[in-house]
Amino acid sequence: MSARIFLFLVLLGLNAEACTAAERILTLLFSAQPQRITAAELLARPDAAVLIIPNDVSYGRERKYRAVRLLGLIGNALKSGVDTIEARALDGFVSQIPSALVQEGSAGGAMAWIAVEDPDAPWPNLPGQESSAGPFYLVWENPERSNIGRGNGHFRWPHYPALKIQ
Repeated sequence: MSARIFLFLVLLGLNAEACTAAERILTLLFSAQPQRITAAELLARPDAAVLIIPNDVSYGRERKYRAVRLLGLIGNALKSGVDTIEARALDGFVSQIPSALVQEGSAGGAMAWIAVEDPDAPWPNLPGQESSAGPFYLVWENPERSNIGRGNGHFRWPHYPALKIQ
């Protein structure tokens, strides 16, 4: 049986616009005890950075995000033999990302980040939709370095108000 990390990007409440950063919860499941981190805590982390994605897959244009490296959040868990990170949205969408792909970021490959939507500066709606990619969105810096592009790589950019990554 393969080991997996489950990451839940959960938005509590019915109206995303009315929620504060403290109500937006990222849940990491890779041990017996889930780790829950609010969007406000993520935004306040010393390793949070401004990230510019020149050609964001979901928005189809350049986007700027406040984000935290996924390896910074789950790096130690990957050392324990985890081979897959699975993102599962509330609507049933599932994205399976090999942990080796995430680990390539520390060796010059594409770097996976968790972008965090600041409720004081909400992201625009996705093209043709009535919602943004927030409050959390897994994005890739330099996706071409690991062949994470538009075609098959599109499913490696999961977003949704509630997302579970295993």
